[in-house]
Amino acid sequence: MKNINKFILGLMGICALTLGSCTDDVPSDNLGKSPAVEGEGVFFPKSMKTSYSLTDEDPDATATSGVIKLPIQRTAGDAAVTIELKAEMDAATASVFTVPGTVQFAEGKDTASVKIAYANAVRGTKYTLKLSFVDGTEYANSAQTIVAEYPPQEVWEVVTEKAVYIDQIFSMFGVSDVMFTDITVEKLKR
Repeated sequence: MKNINKFILGLMGICALTLGSCTDDVPSDNLGKSPAVEGEGVFFPKSMKTSYSLTDEDPDATATSGVIKLPIQRTAGDAAVTIELKAEMDAATASVFTVPGTVQFAEGKDTASVKIAYANAVRGTKYTLKLSFVDGTEYANSAQTIVAEYPPQEVWEVVTEKAVYIDQIFSMFGVSDVMFTDITVEKLKR
């Protein structure tokens, strides 16, 4: 019984020390509330994709074009407003992607989207864009890195044209095996 009491007393002491050592990571005022967001507090939602695979209707095309649509949200403000969007990218990416300099929020809306156009993206090339908002917030992702790739063309090579496939799924019921012959087998060329 003494050991159980000592154990419980020790456990309560550890809990009291743990709870007493907690601090707030977010700056707050005397009432314990976090400071209000300054400006519009524009950010990228956490559910947004950051990696895109560029595609084309023609599988044999060496270059492609299209649009990537990114969702955007804001924490404050109900008025229609235009927010500045900054984009950092290297020269090769800048020659392919066109990023608008502003984002517009409609009156009463807390969501919007940015359409990033791309043209003449080259197969097998990865493009990196770093996007950020001037009027962002410290509580969410006001800066985001987007990676877009136009994957290399898949080339298949024939392994054999004389493969045999035998299906024995019904053999336990006394049915003879099903056999297919002269099957072409291909593999992705690396």
